[in-house]
Amino acid sequence: MFGHLDVFIDESGDLGFTDGKSSRYLVIGATVISESYELGRLTKKARQRLKVTGKTSVEFKFNNSSDELRAYFLNGLAKTDCWIVWGAIEKRNTREDLKKRKDKLYHYICGRVMEDVFRQARCKSMSVIMDNRPSKVTDRNDLKHYLNAKMNEHYRGPFIPALTVSQLDSAANQGLQVHDFVVGSIFRHLEHEDDVFYSMIKDRVRAGKEYW
Repeated sequence: MFGHLDVFIDESGDLGFTDGKSSRYLVIGATVISESYELGRLTKKARQRLKVTGKTSVEFKFNNSSDELRAYFLNGLAKTDCWIVWGAIEKRNTREDLKKRKDKLYHYICGRVMEDVFRQARCKSMSVIMDNRPSKVTDRNDLKHYLNAKMNEHYRGPFIPALTVSQLDSAANQGLQVHDFVVGSIFRHLEHEDDVFYSMIKDRVRAGKEYW
């Protein structure tokens, strides 16, 4: 059992449903790690590689990075004690009512992903850290309550851990930046059937499912 676990959550793909413009898949993934300072080390070394000095900040993103940098982050992450859970939908199979309530769709997929996290995690406390996406305060609060309910239902350890849920700016959070490479590689695996990057973290995946 760990004293504390950090869970980084983000999506890849979009929530649109426009033919020819929107992505075919939507992926939401979670990276679970007990020593999240190791993610800071990865970004620090990446900045040194790019010779970023002074107060200049760089937000690392899978889509904007070279293949070399993608491989650096994913291979580095695979050497940590992390594990990964992801869920995805092929959007053409989505019910019409969920297409109109994108917040509910996002919450549903997050909940399914976190069900698998809660079933496998063993810790005294857990922080769920999500990218700060545009949404109403009521929607954010609903998501927090929803995840707490999922923990109470699916956590299998002897004592329910203390849970905090935060939505942060990824530009200021190193863990979210590293996690972006995880969901980016999963999205490419599904959307483009390209496993070059997903293969680098595949052994760290404890659960990965297409819900529909």
